[in-house]
Amino acid sequence: MAVSFRRLLLIVNGILIFTAFVITLIFAVAFTYPAGLKVFGKFYTSTYMNIGSSRANRAIDALQDGNTRKAFALLSSWEDYREGDRYFALKRNVALALARNLEASGAYQESADVIAPFVEEDDRDLVSFIVWANAAMELEDLKEDAAARITDYWARFPASQNLTELYFRKVYAWDDPAHARRLVDSHGYLNTAVGRGWELFWATDKGFSPNSRKQLEFDLTGSKMTTTIELPKGVLKLRLDAPPGQKLQISDLKIHLQNDPSKAVAENSFAFNMISSEGGVLKTSGGNDPFIVIDTSELASESPDPMTLVISMDVENVFSAWLRKRVEAL
Repeated sequence: MAVSFRRLLLIVNGILIFTAFVITLIFAVAFTYPAGLKVFGKFYTSTYMNIGSSRANRAIDALQDGNTRKAFALLSSWEDYREGDRYFALKRNVALALARNLEASGAYQESADVIAPFVEEDDRDLVSFIVWANAAMELEDLKEDAAARITDYWARFPASQNLTELYFRKVYAWDDPAHARRLVDSHGYLNTAVGRGWELFWATDKGFSPNSRKQLEFDLTGSKMTTTIELPKGVLKLRLDAPPGQKLQISDLKIHLQNDPSKAVAENSFAFNMISSEGGVLKTSGGNDPFIVIDTSELASESPDPMTLVISMDVENVFSAWLRKRVEAL
């Protein structure tokens, strides 16, 4: 018995020594060869994402053969992933594909149930909301709530073509010309739609946070949009979120200190997501999360107190022309 205990003790000690050696080696490599550790980290992340992408693609491909089991099983195993997690976008893609598949087969309740968590997760996710609303409008117990939410979403993002089509198709009929014209006119659609649905995030040294954001209200003069916002001290970056699901053309974007217009953000301080830049014109393509990241570190260094910034730009709504023609054709 004593011999067995001694052997067990030796094994345990050996494991502890080996573990300590591995940890020491990792720290030694991290401090001695940080670039090598960074490469390893990228390799690990890439491998991890490739595995997830492969699983998601197999589940989506199976839907084409009428097999929903893989998608349901994958969503169940990924249930705990939330926005910000690496697999969340993959999870959302699977859920969208599954929800659309279920809706097409007439399984409206299941379709709504699958996509509802993503609508609750992000109230700017128009793609998920529209998929949910299409299914919910077919269900008696959800139809009234869906109609109310469609109306609310359209009031927030009226320049989204898909959302507007859903609004008129599900809530009001296109075959009522007088009502359609009255609705559009009373909403001030063609004049004010481009100024709605914009958000601004700001970050100090801790990065962007949902707690550091504000809905923007613009003053409109023709196609010129202007707003003023006071920011706390030490803001190093801004993220200007354009309305999702809209096709906009943005030009002459300027951001400067209110008390000194000569102190402005340089054009090379902008970085874009789901926004293209062509000949000085920024274009959103109707994506779900278009935004501009703006480096304000230089302005912050010149303005030790809380900054008051003026944001101005010319914005044209490509969709306005579509809606005008649609209403005039009634």
